[in-house]
Amino acid sequence: MNEERIEAYLALIEELMTCTSGEELEILNANLDLIDAGLVETMQMVSAKLSEEGNHDAAGFLQEFATQLNAAMGNAAAAAASPEEYFNFLGEILQVVSENPDPQVVYPLLQNNVDKLDGFFAQLLQSWAMSTLPQVDQEEGEGLAGVIGNFSNLIQQFPMGDKGSNLEIAITGYEIAAAVFSPESFPEVWAGTQNNLAVAYSDRPQGDRLENLEQAISCYENALQVYTLDKFPEQWAMAQRNLAIAEDERKVLAGVV
Repeated sequence: MNEERIEAYLALIEELMTCTSGEELEILNANLDLIDAGLVETMQMVSAKLSEEGNHDAAGFLQEFATQLNAAMGNAAAAAASPEEYFNFLGEILQVVSENPDPQVVYPLLQNNVDKLDGFFAQLLQSWAMSTLPQVDQEEGEGLAGVIGNFSNLIQQFPMGDKGSNLEIAITGYEIAAAVFSPESFPEVWAGTQNNLAVAYSDRPQGDRLENLEQAISCYENALQVYTLDKFPEQWAMAQRNLAIAEDERKVLAGVV
């Protein structure tokens, strides 16, 4: 790396670390020519230096940012659209969902960008959330998590594109939301998210089938901590039914009679 490019990396890193929370995506989008392995390496070096100086919060933030960016870049190799198009689409879809989560409003946008509903987009969503949510206050974080949860509901039911990719994106979004909404503070939201995660894992075509069922069973059991028979009889009955189906299939796959 030449000195001029290193200085550009450092300037971008400084901008990312001092910007208003939530602006990271816009900053990266404006500096796509600098998003490469050299940037990740420089981020890691700066993180190590910050850690040596005792600034562990900043070091951890930058290291996590570098890890997520590196993973997203790895998936980008198989992406059909440019990184800029993905960044723009992520910002646009979250904005639309925040304003009106009606399928009649959201689905046309998804249909026009069905080529971007893939593993790279799921990784980008995760990277953006992990770099943004720790930097905002609780109320704003809950608002963003709610938007992501609504988007996951919509993409899980979206009838076009690759079903497996849609589910991967939905699972990513649900896991982001589940990390924000606790069962103590938002029991119904948390239970609904756990139930939706269970359905997504049950339907998931990717990965090991037995492991997916284990995840689904765990999520159904989580949901049933809130969905009790006396308070939520309909949700309780549906979750119990789906849990039983998942447990029966698990027994078959595990060879248990």
